[in-house]
Amino acid sequence: MSTQPFKLDRRAYIAFVRRADVKTTPDDPIQLGIYAPGTVCLYWFDHDRGAGSFYYGFLVWARDCWGLVGFDCAKEHFHGANPQPWETALDQRHPLVGTGLGVNWRNRTLRKYWRLVPLMGMILQVEPNKDILRGYLNRVTTRKRTFTPPETKTLQDILRERGSDEHTADHVTRDQKIKSYLKVIKARRDLAFRLARLAALDLDADDETKVASLQAFNTQRRGKRISSLTDKQVRMVGAIEAQYLDQRIEVADALAQALAREFGLKPPRR
Repeated sequence: MSTQPFKLDRRAYIAFVRRADVKTTPDDPIQLGIYAPGTVCLYWFDHDRGAGSFYYGFLVWARDCWGLVGFDCAKEHFHGANPQPWETALDQRHPLVGTGLGVNWRNRTLRKYWRLVPLMGMILQVEPNKDILRGYLNRVTTRKRTFTPPETKTLQDILRERGSDEHTADHVTRDQKIKSYLKVIKARRDLAFRLARLAALDLDADDETKVASLQAFNTQRRGKRISSLTDKQVRMVGAIEAQYLDQRIEVADALAQALAREFGLKPPRR
């Protein structure tokens, strides 16, 4: 397992998947998939919301250049596009980027821990210096090892601090609690990525201050848990994204061309 810290704030995308990794149809025009919350879709003007963003992006050849499109736009604008298996493949990968785990990590992990591993992975993406959690992840995904009772309690405390919110009840089942934790932890990770991409833009002074404040709040300890952005704050993130749409369009276009170069993709033959 890699011990290199995961630099979420320096990533242009969280995860990728190649065509060779996906079971799709021969005429599928999608050449690459990425998980990159808040990235602008090539067909942003077809989106109902002002930010024109996607979470799952698909690289296609369009308008005589490479472009990134979201799930619905891929199906709407490209004959034969089959984004579902790409999304599934990305879901298998994005929680564990930076952990050193491959897609076959379940082969070395007891089934009772399968739902915990992605939670640990996404926490480490936001908190790469959480060494105790990295050690736990390494332990549980090595030769089907188990946690000791003290380790189990510590892990439960870590998950509760980062995954609970005011809606998480104490009397729910373990599966319900893990599902709730997953929603909160994933949302925090995705917002951390979106805010980092905003911080990399040429913002005016007021918006730069707003983004920095939201970034701090998103990982701030409040009482016995790590805070999450309120619904109002999440809407503020979207509003800032919409305000800087032109810059974000340029960034998305540059990313599409960079991905094509990075993965050695060639335009389709006419």
